[in-house]
This record gives sequence, C-alpha cells and structure tokens, in this order.
Amino acid sequence: MLQNFTIIGLGLLGGSIGLGVRSRIKGCRVTGCAHRKKSLIAGQQLGAIDDWTLDVCKAVADADLVVLCMPVSQIPIWLERIGKNLKAGSVVTDVGSTKLAICDAGTRHIVTHGAFVGSHPMAGSEKTGVAVARADLFDGATCVVTPAADTDAGAIRKVCDFWTTLGCRIVQHDPATHDRLVALVSHLPHAVAAALVGV
Repeated sequence: MLQNFTIIGLGLLGGSIGLGVRSRIKGCRVTGCAHRKKSLIAGQQLGAIDDWTLDVCKAVADADLVVLCMPVSQIPIWLERIGKNLKAGSVVTDVGSTKLAICDAGTRHIVTHGAFVGSHPMAGSEKTGVAVARADLFDGATCVVTPAADTDAGAIRKVCDFWTTLGCRIVQHDPATHDRLVALVSHLPHAVAAALVGV
C-alpha cells in the first residue's frame, strides 16, 4: 500500500503514471519533481500530481516509492542525487529503455536507505509532454522488471505490484538480457526504419 509516491520527470510517461496512481491507488499522495516549473504546474492542473517541488531532496524524503522518468542518460545522475535523501525502506525504480548502466548506478547509489529495482514499461506515443498523458497508457503493456541478483525480494514484489496495478503485464530479466532483447526487437528495427527513411 502506497501512501507517498514521487515522480521525478513529468512528461508523457511521468504524467501518465501520476494519473494512473491517482485513479487506481486510493489514499496515495503523489508528488512531482522536475527541473521545469512549467511542466509541474501543468501536471498538477491535469490531475497527475497532488503537489510539486523543484527540490529533489525534499521530493523523495517521505516517499515510499520513487519513479524516475527522464532520458536514459540522465537517470544515473538523478540516482546519485537522491541516494542519500531517501527514507528507510523506500524503493526506487525507473522507466529507462536500457538497463545495464542504470541498474549499475542504482546498485551503487541506492544502498543505504532504500532499494533500487530497474523497470522498463514498454508503452508510449509519438506525442510528448505531460499534456498528452493518460491514465490508461499502461493497460495491456509489457513491463520488464530487471532486478539484480541480490535485490531485496520485497522491493521486487513492490515494483511488480505497482506496474501490475497500472495495467502492465510483468516480465523479469537480468539487465544484460533485457538490453540484448530490446536491442533486437526495438532499437534495431527503429534504426533500420530511420535508415530507410534517410535513403
């Protein structure tokens, strides 16, 4: 049962997660954090978050679960920022489409107070921004959860239950297997399509 939930990064995925949590998990307070005040205000007006802050340390201080929703290259940086500010027993996950570097950073930075469990919900749209977020974005989507070998079982269960509540079908792989499979079924076809358009 979540009481305090924090989303860091409020675009399409972050906004849709917030809408999903607020509609499906009763009594849970959703806090948003991002580097742009404009997107946070828009997210609150949309109903994706209850409140917001630009201070990431404040955003995660009381959170039971934190989800990082920003570009893959930025996630390790934010993991380092929040690592020492989590409360005991908190769990951190993310939405990144590649996992090895992110899970390595999570293992290094989220160790003292909380636990990190990587995840990749395979959902999205050609549109971007919190304005196009929707509560049913994850209905029927596959979410790949990528725990490390020594990740706490309770933390894994919490992340799996979270995505299931939002409508996802859960698959578990280690980070290396995830990256190999996603490269073959998603990243490679995307690169080939882009090359064909270029030709």
